[in-house]
Amino acid sequence: MPEAGLSAGEVARRIGVAVTTIRTWDQRYGLGPSHREPGRHRRYSEQDLVRLELMRRLTTDGVDAAEAARIAKATSDSAAQVPPGRPLSPVHA
Repeated sequence: MPEAGLSAGEVARRIGVAVTTIRTWDQRYGLGPSHREPGRHRRYSEQDLVRLELMRRLTTDGVDAAEAARIAKATSDSAAQVPPGRPLSPVHA
């Protein structure tokens, strides 16, 4: 039975970054899969994918990676689904 969710490689291809970037964002900023089972591969949900896409778009727009991660983690899924090509402005607290 196949595992549910996307692998890190699949996520990386979908959002256009290296798989090492996905793993780094997980380790440094806690932007990994929402659910993990011990001894199993990381599997990313659609919500995880939305969060990582927002992280990529923010960093591409020049937002510092740590700040982009904070925004991506704090943003609701509906707010994170900004149409492609629309510039994102950093949120300042």
